[in-house]
Amino acid sequence: MPLILRRPLFVEDIKAIWTYVAADNEATANRLLHELEERYRLLSERPQLGSRRFSRYPAMRLFPFRRYLIIYQPLDTGDGIELVRLLHTAGDYRKFFDE
Repeated sequence: MPLILRRPLFVEDIKAIWTYVAADNEATANRLLHELEERYRLLSERPQLGSRRFSRYPAMRLFPFRRYLIIYQPLDTGDGIELVRLLHTAGDYRKFFDE
């Protein structure tokens, strides 16, 4: 099974999203995390699925899921991905990566 690594900011993002959704419905928040995990597995198996959007970080990719953007990069070893950020589509994701 391919590796799925998580950067600290990604972990903070996922906790914040779970907390926000769980304030209304904890079961929905748990389902969202489960569905996200399924997407991470898919991306780890097919790391080229996401699109390249970051000129300063050419290896980094973006993959949409519902109202979120999974920002990740394939591992140099070719055996998985590193999850970088999980951002809401309402925000400007570019401000986190481009000048």
